Amino acid sequence: MRSRVCGLLRLLALAFLVLHVAAGPDPNPLAQCGVLVGALQDSRHYRDAVDATQALWRAKKLVAGSAAAGTAELANATERLTATLRSVDTVWQRAGGSADVATALALTCLSARVSPSRDPTDRPVVVSILLNYFQRPQFIAGFVQELKASCDKAGVPCELVVNVDNPHEAAMWANVTAAYHGFVHPVFSYNVHEARGYNRAARVARGEIFVVWQDDNMPPYNPDWLLDMVALFRTYSRLGILGLNYYRLCRHLEMGNRVGRPDWESDIRPGRPVAWTFAHMVDFAPLAFRAAAFWSVGGIEEGWSNRGDCGITTDFEISARAWLSGWLVGKMDLAKRDEGFKGGTTHKGVGVSSCWGRQMFVGGEALSKRFYKDGQVFANATCQRAWLLNVLTFTPKGMVGEPGCCPYLPKNAAPARIWANCTAPEPAAGLQRLVESGLPVEYVPWLKPGA
Repeated sequence: MRSRVCGLLRLLALAFLVLHVAAGPDPNPLAQCGVLVGALQDSRHYRDAVDATQALWRAKKLVAGSAAAGTAELANATERLTATLRSVDTVWQRAGGSADVATALALTCLSARVSPSRDPTDRPVVVSILLNYFQRPQFIAGFVQELKASCDKAGVPCELVVNVDNPHEAAMWANVTAAYHGFVHPVFSYNVHEARGYNRAARVARGEIFVVWQDDNMPPYNPDWLLDMVALFRTYSRLGILGLNYYRLCRHLEMGNRVGRPDWESDIRPGRPVAWTFAHMVDFAPLAFRAAAFWSVGGIEEGWSNRGDCGITTDFEISARAWLSGWLVGKMDLAKRDEGFKGGTTHKGVGVSSCWGRQMFVGGEALSKRFYKDGQVFANATCQRAWLLNVLTFTPKGMVGEPGCCPYLPKNAAPARIWANCTAPEPAAGLQRLVESGLPVEYVPWLKPGA
């Protein structure tokens, strides 16, 4: 017994030692830096300002043949940084009231971490398409060509990150990568398949928006979907996931998935009319994520499937995690094109039993255990939140012969399956209900009175 206790104590001591070692060195070993960082209430904000200022300096030096390029921008950025530092008394006193000393001190002490994405010679990527590819060679040329053309026509900086799940086709993707001069970024794996493949591609991606894409769909003919999607993410700062395929307004209270244009009038807040809706859960694929939201919830769940298996139900699961983390989930209509590519599919042969049999069962049970064993408290609360957001944000869209059609009152629905309508509470009362449900008012600024 004593030896077991001693062994346990040794393990605990080792665990604490590992934690201590993993913590790394002190934040700032220099006394001057300690004073400066301690005086700044949000050092991350100042660090970003320092990083931006130095990026401008690098750009000025690196852009060939333009010695004066960026001079004004750099001077303005330095002046803004100095003015900000001057407002912090402790920092200004430590610098002896000297703007040069204060700025130099900040440039040193706040440079412990930089942002690799601040490449002064690189055009920022807005949309990263994450493609999981497996044995569809007839798909490659047409898809890449049409996707690149869509991005160019829309004027949206894009990149295509491909998890090539069968590396024996590496030569084809290498040729495409060379032909498109930095648009295509292949990652060569060996049959890791859906959840792991998308996470792996996401780790390479640089865009502010990720779009999960499957290798049996072509992009819409009209590239406006890119502009609509970007406009939504930039208008609604807490929108974390935007479904572009199937969706549900409330998973456990609906018989099946919904598809097509949501029955609301188009939203004009993004500066262009966009047909979309808040949704309880959304489906692969395509499926868009705000990159920050994707990583803040931990990416796609890999623990529910084996390597090489499909990731069925992980789309609904990450939707639930997004709601749980304070993000909003929506659905925008997308006219994707299923070109019927053959080969490598989970809808035929052995893939049917492993994906739609075993994996659907495992994923469904795991989803239920994680989010539905609390008497459906969480599920009902998130459905209610999505409903409130919808009726406070949108106006029901009239259909031919059915003016004022409500998405919560679908045609031919059995009375027992109708759980909500489109009668909105008074705006102030509705906003108060959202706040009482745990949604901070700053997350829904468009619902504030007078907005």
